[in-house]
Amino acid sequence: MLSIFKNAMRKSIKLYGKTIKEVICMEELAELQQQVSKDIRGQLDRDHLIEEFGDVVICLEWLKIIHNISDEEINQWIERKMIRQYQRDKEYRAKLKNNSYSTN
Repeated sequence: MLSIFKNAMRKSIKLYGKTIKEVICMEELAELQQQVSKDIRGQLDRDHLIEEFGDVVICLEWLKIIHNISDEEINQWIERKMIRQYQRDKEYRAKLKNNSYSTN
């Protein structure tokens, strides 16, 4: 997030309180979930989806400030999760390959 917004975000958290901001974050996550659900049902409003993505990105920044979480800490977890997903994908591809041979 641009550093020019960090100060404004801190002031907003101080003004409304962390609990209110956390509740807003839960609501914004639910709104993004609704947009993804609409896409699955063939009712995608792409602009609304992008708007909700933006709201969630802002909320993630609020939560990082509230809980004093650094980008480095998040990146470490992202790396762990992506390595694990890569392994799962590799295992799944092998399973699919083995199943296709067993049916022939």
